Amino acid sequence: MTNDGGVHTEFHPGMAVLVDNDGWWADAEVTFIVPTDSGVIVHFRIDVAHNEVVRGSLRLPEDSTRIGPR
Repeated sequence: MTNDGGVHTEFHPGMAVLVDNDGWWADAEVTFIVPTDSGVIVHFRIDVAHNEVVRGSLRLPEDSTRIGPR
């Protein structure tokens, strides 16, 4: 799989990644991965300021959000 920068990345649970959402970069940890006919959905957990935990997912390669290894 590739991120939108064309860099080949093999994601796996527990992998530390950087997520870029409209110029906002955050450390994230991959929680699980779901292959689909139209790409791969990568679920991740982001730890942000104030110890808040944010959960989200990306459908690659369709999402414009960049994600890659730290």
